[in-house]
Amino acid sequence: MQNWDTIKYRLTPKYYRLLSQVRAKLRVVEEEKGNFDTRNILLIGRTGSGKSTLANVLTSSDDFIESAGGVSQTHKTQCEPFTIGGMKYRVIDTIGFEETYGASESVIIGHIIAASCRACRQGGLNQIMFVNQGKFTPGEVKIYKLLISVIFDSGLVDYITIVRTNFSDFTDSNTCEKDVRRMIDSGGDLGNIIKNSHGRIIYVDNNHRSEEAIEESRKRLFKRLEECRAPYQLSSSSEFCREMSKVIA
Repeated sequence: MQNWDTIKYRLTPKYYRLLSQVRAKLRVVEEEKGNFDTRNILLIGRTGSGKSTLANVLTSSDDFIESAGGVSQTHKTQCEPFTIGGMKYRVIDTIGFEETYGASESVIIGHIIAASCRACRQGGLNQIMFVNQGKFTPGEVKIYKLLISVIFDSGLVDYITIVRTNFSDFTDSNTCEKDVRRMIDSGGDLGNIIKNSHGRIIYVDNNHRSEEAIEESRKRLFKRLEECRAPYQLSSSSEFCREMSKVIA
């Protein structure tokens, strides 16, 4: 990972100000000792991607208010616990980026950073689900790249699963494979992101088309959660983390 002195000159003024503020407000999050019996799942996605709907599918609840008409209903980070097969999980739903209600991009990224740090304080991040519906936007590509380069480090890639929601043919493996190939063949940053995902892409249909589709989607998500590895921790060896001063409250 490149150090701060190298990276800061390549940032736009907006991101330089954002990360400078965050670096002043965050403190080093050391890997904590002790037994954590809850696995943390962070949901990240743009407004209208089906992020909160996915949270409801995971938790088998209606605790998360779902967006309608592209207007975000998630105005702050929301956390809810749930249990699968005796294993405890905590889903963390962050506010969507490319917001329609006026939140600035810097505020949204700040929420993502704060939620990630809180999760790391509570045992680490076991899984990040990057939720997408339809065509990837430039904003989605930008946020993904920031997650694995400037905000954290390249090691985070192994903890990110791309979840393609509202995919009506999600049970057709050939259609899903064609979709992956199409995105890779598009080239550029998106092509590289998909190519480097190493199969960590899940297709679901969480648009309440049918109970059968919801249940099958839930099974696919649970299968991925069962494969969760040891949690990702913000390491004090990270140049970014070394200069953090305290966790955002």
